[in-house]
Amino acid sequence: MDEYQDQRQNEIGLSDVFRILLKRLKLLIVILLAGVVIGGLFGYFTYKDKKYYGAEVKYEISIIPTRMVYASNGSTKTEPGKAPNYIYKEQHISMLIDHLNSDIFSTELLKQLDDDSAKVVAAVMKDGEIDVTSMLVSDDENEVKQAKYYLSQLSGVKSSISFYFDYDTNPNSFFMKVSVKEDPDFAAKILAAAKKCVPLEVSGTAADEESGTAAKPGHIIVPDSTDTRGNNGVGTVTSYTAKCTPMKVSYSHLLNPGNARKKAILFGAIFGLGALLIACVAVVVADNSDERLRDYDKFSKSLGMPVLGVIPSIDYLSAQEVRQKKKEEKIK
Repeated sequence: MDEYQDQRQNEIGLSDVFRILLKRLKLLIVILLAGVVIGGLFGYFTYKDKKYYGAEVKYEISIIPTRMVYASNGSTKTEPGKAPNYIYKEQHISMLIDHLNSDIFSTELLKQLDDDSAKVVAAVMKDGEIDVTSMLVSDDENEVKQAKYYLSQLSGVKSSISFYFDYDTNPNSFFMKVSVKEDPDFAAKILAAAKKCVPLEVSGTAADEESGTAAKPGHIIVPDSTDTRGNNGVGTVTSYTAKCTPMKVSYSHLLNPGNARKKAILFGAIFGLGALLIACVAVVVADNSDERLRDYDKFSKSLGMPVLGVIPSIDYLSAQEVRQKKKEEKIK
């Protein structure tokens, strides 16, 4: 009987769990609120200073046709042509994005940002290839210093700006995102530099005869020109250029407004639920392991008085009855 009673004392059902939790409802509510407050304060003070400034800009690439008309009298005139319905292939946009995310283009942005541009230019070869490795192992301490300075500045630019595209949404567009932590001035500067450099890098620049600057081709392909002139030289030649246009205003703003409040709510919920769950388990385990009034032998010893009788539970009587029937069946 004692063994069976001990076994029944250690068993706990779902109804017992609810009964125990209801008895400790006030305590559980206090623990829940304490967890919410602690989690909320943790989230707020952890993220209150983590503000990111910048913007997301969508660029659209369009094809601009130019039609040159050659007359029979030898005169020529330029007139607008008809824009073709040109759709870029995914590999073309992918190659463009790879270039915009490269160290070469980041260096072009850095030249616009850095006041001491000589240090940046010194780290770039004349043919546009970056050669920092040889500078870092140079015997010239000044050259090593320039290379390290360049790498640190370049890292800051590359971590603050990125380019990507969604070909399924619009094959002739790409996106630029500028995100700078806790430095709105730098975010504004890098956006201004990108606003100047990105369209020229994509579409290229025309030659400037006065300054002697040669034309610079863009990093996006354009359709081949069409020539309808006959043997007499009369006809038209239509050439195409790419135009890269920002479709959104590229001004710097706070990218994550209300971030501290959102994190406070999130961590408050996580800490509160976690504390409530742990408290529920602790309450049930503590209540189930409390044998001060459940073990009649210990109760008798603590009072120094004998126990006159023990009222068995209905479950115990039922179990005894089942066991008795099994014995009778075996005897038969």
